Amino acid sequence: MICVALVCAFLGLTGGATIAGRPVASQSASFSVYLPLVTIPATPQTNLPALTATYLGDAGADELNGAGIAPDGSLIVAGALPGYAPPAAPVITLPGATDGAVVRLSATGSGVLSVLRFGSVVRDMDINDSGHLIVCGDAGMVRLSADAATVLWSASPGNVARCAVGADGTAAALTGATVSVYDVHGAPVASWSVEGAVADLVVDSAREQVIVGGYTQVSSTLQLPWVRAYGYNGMLRWRSYDFTAAPGFGADSRVERLALGADGNLYVAGSINGGVGASVFSRDPKDLSIPLGTRLVKYDLYSDSTNTGSVKIAWFGRFNPADGSLSLAQALLTRRTSDNKGNSISIRAIAANEGGQVFLAGDAACCIKNRDQQRIAGIAVGPYEGGEGYVALISANFQQRLIWTPYAGPMLSGGNSAARALAVRNGKALAVATLSLDPARPRSLITFNALQPAPGGSTGSEGYLLLWRAP
Repeated sequence: MICVALVCAFLGLTGGATIAGRPVASQSASFSVYLPLVTIPATPQTNLPALTATYLGDAGADELNGAGIAPDGSLIVAGALPGYAPPAAPVITLPGATDGAVVRLSATGSGVLSVLRFGSVVRDMDINDSGHLIVCGDAGMVRLSADAATVLWSASPGNVARCAVGADGTAAALTGATVSVYDVHGAPVASWSVEGAVADLVVDSAREQVIVGGYTQVSSTLQLPWVRAYGYNGMLRWRSYDFTAAPGFGADSRVERLALGADGNLYVAGSINGGVGASVFSRDPKDLSIPLGTRLVKYDLYSDSTNTGSVKIAWFGRFNPADGSLSLAQALLTRRTSDNKGNSISIRAIAANEGGQVFLAGDAACCIKNRDQQRIAGIAVGPYEGGEGYVALISANFQQRLIWTPYAGPMLSGGNSAARALAVRNGKALAVATLSLDPARPRSLITFNALQPAPGGSTGSEGYLLLWRAP
C-alpha cells in the first residue's frame, strides 16, 4: 500500500504481509508524516488598488504635509490651502490663522467634513489609536479633538517643523534643534537642545522616551547619521550610529525620517550620497567594525547599490526601540534606462503595519523598476519627469517589493510631485503629495473617484491625496 504524503498527514495501515516469503500475522500500524510548511510569497502588484486619488486645493500655492487616518476611519490631511472652502463643509478659523489648514474627509475621501484654519502653514501632524490629534506648524502646536473641530490644548514652542504623539497622549515638538515634551493635558514636561542637524522625532510611550534622528557634520567632507533616545525628562537613554569619525566610510549619510510601526518596532529612513558600502549604514549601528551581513537584504539591482556614482539613494531599517539595535536594513535606488546606472530617490515618509510590512513614500529620478507597467486603479501611469512622486510597500522580511509606483498621468507627466506624508491604519494607506504647476509645462496626476478631478488653478502648486487598500 502506498500513501502519498501530500494527501495523507496521518494514516493507519492494516493488512497481511510476508517476510522472506512466509506469512506473518496481520498487524495494525499507525504513523505520522510531518510535511514542511510551504509558504507562497506574495506577488508584486502592478496595479495599486486605489480607493480615491484626487487633487485638493484652490488657486494659489497649495501644499499638503501631513496625513492621518483616524480610529473611526475618517481621513485627515494638513498643510497650506489658501482660499480652500469646499461647499457644505464648516470652516473653523483659530485666532490669527490664515492659510494653514487641517482638512477632515470621509473614510472614502468622497466628501470634506470640515476645515480648520491654523497658522499660515501646517508642517506635520500625528494621531494615535485613541484619537489624540496633534497638529503643528508656524503657529506652534495644538491638540485637537478627534473630529478636528475643537482645540483641547495649545503650546507655543516656536515654529515647529515636526511633531508626534505617543499612545499615552504625550506629545513632542521639534523646533530647530530643540525638543519640547508635553503631557496628555498639554502641560510642559521638559525641553532640551539636541546636538547636530535634527530631522525628525517620534514618541515611544511604552518606554516613556522620545526618539530623535538626524546627522552631524563631523568634518568638512563628511556627514554621519545618528538616532538617539531620550527619556521624557531629556536624559539620554541610547544612541545608534552617532560616530564621531568613520575611517574608510566616506559617503555622506543622514537619518531623515522616523516612525513607530503598528508592530511596535522603530523604522528609520535615511539617505546616502553614493553606495551603501561606502556608508556607515552598511555597519552595525553600535559597532562600526561589525558588517551587517545578512541583515542588509539585497534581492535585485534596485536594492543593491552597485554602479551608482555620486547620487542620493535611500536606505531604511527596522530597529528595536528599547536599545536602538538593528534587525533588518535595505537600500532603495532607481536605475537609468539608458545604461542601468543607479539613480537618486528620496524617502520622505515611512510607516509600518501590524504585520511589519513597510510603507514608503517620496520622490524619485528615473526610473522605478518596471515603471511603465504600473497602474493606479487600472489607469496606466503617464510619462516620466524628474522628481515624480511614488509610494511603495516592502514585505515584512524585506525580501520583496510588493508595490512601487508613481502616480503621474495618465497623459501628462507628474514631475515635481513628491509624496510628503503617509499613514496606515485598518487595512488602508493614505499618502499626500504636492504637485508643482507650471503653465509652460503642463503636468497631471492620476485621479480616481476624485473629490476634485482637476487642480484648482494653473500656477503655483496643488495638493494631492491617494488612498488605497493595504494588504
